[in-house]
Amino acid sequence: MNQDNIYTMFLRIITEYEYLDFSEDELMEEFMEILCMAVPEVQLQGVCEDLGCDVDFGLSHDVDVQSAYILAHACVLIWVLPKVNSSEMLAYALTSTDFTLFSPANRLQACMKLQAEVQAKLNHLINDYHSRSVMSEMKKQVDGN
Repeated sequence: MNQDNIYTMFLRIITEYEYLDFSEDELMEEFMEILCMAVPEVQLQGVCEDLGCDVDFGLSHDVDVQSAYILAHACVLIWVLPKVNSSEMLAYALTSTDFTLFSPANRLQACMKLQAEVQAKLNHLINDYHSRSVMSEMKKQVDGN
């Protein structure tokens, strides 16, 4: 799977209507920046360690489906983080009533919820990835003996 597949997964996870005003080239340019930031995030956790990413050229090689899915979730986390950071700053100035009355406050709350959900999902996916790797290695050793 390549960056186009990861991009499709990314778009299925998020709902961002402002992207409707972007051209396809603008969308891909913004996504490639996000993807190149997501690659080191997952590499630090032991996934896709040999993968490189260049904003202009994309991924250094294709990845398997599970790695692509992990990268898509990491991209969502990178995408939502600035929104959450700004919403946390704004949340200090808002009362609980604001979150029930104003849609911008509700949107900020939704971003914060998305960030928490994606972080939990990403951690689960990475743990599952490592478990499968360990099981695969153990199976190879057993089969070899």
